[in-house]
Amino acid sequence: VATSSTTSVDTIADITSGGTGFWQQMYLWDRRDLSWQVVDRAARLGAEALIITVDTPIWPNREFNKRNGMANPIRANPLLAWSIMQRPGWMTTVLGRYMLNGGLPTFANYPAEVANSGRVTNSPSVSWDDDRELKRRFPGKLLLKGMLNRDDVIAAADNGVDGVIVSNHGGRTFDASPASIEVLAEIVDAVKELVATGIKPDKIDG
Repeated sequence: VATSSTTSVDTIADITSGGTGFWQQMYLWDRRDLSWQVVDRAARLGAEALIITVDTPIWPNREFNKRNGMANPIRANPLLAWSIMQRPGWMTTVLGRYMLNGGLPTFANYPAEVANSGRVTNSPSVSWDDDRELKRRFPGKLLLKGMLNRDDVIAAADNGVDGVIVSNHGGRTFDASPASIEVLAEIVDAVKELVATGIKPDKIDG
């Protein structure tokens, strides 16, 4: 479940029978107190795993969004208004439906003070101290998504992380980062004796 989703994690937890199969994904924000609220709620709802995404330390420079007047969260501006007016069918069936049912979607899983504005900043300084705090707060499995360095993966294991996801965020955040496939073999080789999940270095599918 993405922290930035528009469906409440409480709703999803109810559907999954008290958290069975429910994993919470999140970034760590500059304001750690807001991040801890997300962690504590996931723990309270019985999430099995917490996935910390570390392959987006800063927000990417998405020039196509800027050219089209798109922002996150959405903000009214002349270009966006003109684009909407050019699509009256979408304006009435999609935008109109939202307005008739309580307004535009918000970040349902953000803490209350930033839920409507969405104004949070990803932290570029995630550290192993944060890892230890996450382990203290969250009783389930802790996974780090965005590992691209064999030494970081070994350090993650040394710091009690339960699993890692080798990822460069699809190559759309930092264009100088290596492709996942370029580093996967050396990472698997480096930690093969630490992996206890049945994954074998010589039997990787896909």
